Amino acid sequence: MNLTVNGVILNQKRSALIIKELIREQVAEHAEDVEEFLKNYTVEESGNSIILRPPSVEGIQISLFKSS
Repeated sequence: MNLTVNGVILNQKRSALIIKELIREQVAEHAEDVEEFLKNYTVEESGNSIILRPPSVEGIQISLFKSS
């Protein structure tokens, strides 16, 4: 499953990491719930990383390194 976050499609490897982490953090029960949870997040590409920023300070910020 490739996640789509605010119009940005993430590859399968990144999607799997995010899904696994959010289920572990108990903010989602299933992979399908993750996209709903991330619907208001923004995606920023900064140098060698991708950052998913929550809509509020209480949210979970997710940073992933880009493969070279």
